[in-house]
Amino acid sequence: MKLTSRMKRIKALADGDGAVPLLHAFYKEGTGVCFEIRQLLDHHLSPGWWQAENPPVSKDYYKDAAFYRKRYNQVQLQEGHLMQAILDSGDLDGLLNTDLKNDLKRVSCMPRDLHCDLTTLPTEMAGPVHRVDRSEKEALLSWIRNQFGERWASQVEQAYENRQDPPVFIYQKEGHIHGFACYDVFDHRNGWFGPMGTSNDHREKGVGRALLIHALHKMKQAGYKEVIIGQAGPIEFYEKCCRAELIPLEQGIE
Repeated sequence: MKLTSRMKRIKALADGDGAVPLLHAFYKEGTGVCFEIRQLLDHHLSPGWWQAENPPVSKDYYKDAAFYRKRYNQVQLQEGHLMQAILDSGDLDGLLNTDLKNDLKRVSCMPRDLHCDLTTLPTEMAGPVHRVDRSEKEALLSWIRNQFGERWASQVEQAYENRQDPPVFIYQKEGHIHGFACYDVFDHRNGWFGPMGTSNDHREKGVGRALLIHALHKMKQAGYKEVIIGQAGPIEFYEKCCRAELIPLEQGIE
C-alpha cells in the first residue's frame, strides 16, 4: 500500500493500532490538515484525552482507508482516507460527539482550497506540455469524460464557449494524452488553478508536476502574483510541488 509522506509519519507516530492511538498520531503530526485536527481536539476535548481507555478495534482501518482511496481515484493513501475510515468505524463514538466528528471530516476528508505564492515557483522543466488549440478540443473533452467524468469536462467545455483561447494545457506524448490542467476555468473564477488530472497509468511519473508548474508559470506571465488551487484532493502533492498552503476553513473563499 502506497502512503504519502505524511501518512508514513502518522503511522510511525501511532502507539498502537487502535482508533485512539491513531487519532493521537494525527494530533502529534501537526502539519497540514493535522494542524487543524489538533486545534479541533484541543478545543473540544480535555487535556490528556489520548490516555483514555482504548476501545477494541472493530475494523481494519487501513483496509477501509484503501477503499476510500480507490473511491476517490487516488494512488497514495492519504490522511483523509484513514481519518474517514476511523470515524466511520464508530470506534471513537465514546470520545467524539457527532458535531466534532463532522468537523474532523470537513477538515481532513474533503477537498480543500490552497494558496500558492507565484513568486517562489520552482524552475519549469522541459516536457511535452502545450496549450490546447480548438482542433484538439473534442479529443480532450472525450478524454476528460472517460477519465474523470462529466463535471470536469463541462467546466472545460464552458471555458471554450466563454473564451476564444482558454488556458487549457495537456501533457501529450506520441499522440496520447496523459494529463490536463487549466486555470481561470474553475467555476469561472479568475486567479484559480484547476481542474487538473492525470491518467491512472501515468501517475507518479512527473506528469502532474509538469502540468502544474507549466500552468502556474503561465499564470505568473499573465500577471498573477498569487493564486488559489481550488478543491484540491492530493493536498500533499501541491504542498511539495509548489509550496502551496492550506487556506484555513474559517478564511475559506466561498
